[in-house]
Amino acid sequence: MFFKRSNDVHSILDKAYDRVSINQVKPNLSKYYFRYTDSNFIIIRRLLVFVSNFIMALDLIFYSMLKKNVVAREFSNVAMLLLIPITFLFRKRIFFNINHNLKLIQKEFPLSIKALCLLGYQFIFFDGSGVLEYIPKKYRNQFHTPLFPVLDPDGICENVNKSFQGKELKVGIVGDFRSEKGEIVQILSVINKIASINGVFVNVGARSQHVFRGFEMDKKVRVANTTSESSYYSFIQDVDVLIIFATSVSYFSRHSGTIMDAVSHGVKVIAPNYPVFKSQITHPCEVGYLYNDINDIYNLICNHKNEMLINSVCFSKYTEMRKTIAIEPT
Repeated sequence: MFFKRSNDVHSILDKAYDRVSINQVKPNLSKYYFRYTDSNFIIIRRLLVFVSNFIMALDLIFYSMLKKNVVAREFSNVAMLLLIPITFLFRKRIFFNINHNLKLIQKEFPLSIKALCLLGYQFIFFDGSGVLEYIPKKYRNQFHTPLFPVLDPDGICENVNKSFQGKELKVGIVGDFRSEKGEIVQILSVINKIASINGVFVNVGARSQHVFRGFEMDKKVRVANTTSESSYYSFIQDVDVLIIFATSVSYFSRHSGTIMDAVSHGVKVIAPNYPVFKSQITHPCEVGYLYNDINDIYNLICNHKNEMLINSVCFSKYTEMRKTIAIEPT
């Protein structure tokens, strides 16, 4: 099969940019043309990426000619670099959403992004202030680091200040166990260990009921189907705290839509202590917990179990601060 159906992994940005303004005006959003199409063949996959970037470049030019600011929701570093000849004259109104393009920034600043910086292009780096130290000083002014907006600012109202102390703690984990989340054997071991805590149940949301096939799980680990959007949100609303598993190689500079979905519904989050995740969970106030090692999660839950059962008034402050996001380029 040359082509296969894929999910729009950046769809959460559609909702985010509904709450973002650039110079007090909502920006237009340009997306991958083939965002629902993928291939098992590398050559075809690269062709899809280049064609998508080419069509996106034309889209960026179109909005720029209308004197409108436009954001490239996702893009390929190299492909967009090759398309500079047709976008250069319009660069002042073009912004690139870059959280997913700096995976290896701990080791090196990408040459392709450096070239775009030298030519005066601008970037939007949600919750990226903690990563700026890895970006050469002379380019930092071209990186705007707004807070990621709360997607459902009215969703937490009924939960704030409501105490659930005394009931069992429902710990949630949602999503597929892909390699970028970590070693599956280690993750499942941690899940079983968490389920062994008295008064704690673990709910796992997955696309398949057979997610644990071949592994023996604690009887307090339950699996729920979260294939549909409605079942996904229902799952999140039903837990007290949500755990995020992620490797630094894949998520050091990436924001998490799952974190925002959880917080938007008054659910606390436990996530790795990476710069962007840290900003999402602690700014403007703490709505969750950070861990440095996956094995720390067990003690974290043991030590804060009762606290996790009480929703904090901080959610109101957090929501208010992230309700609408204004970017003011200099």
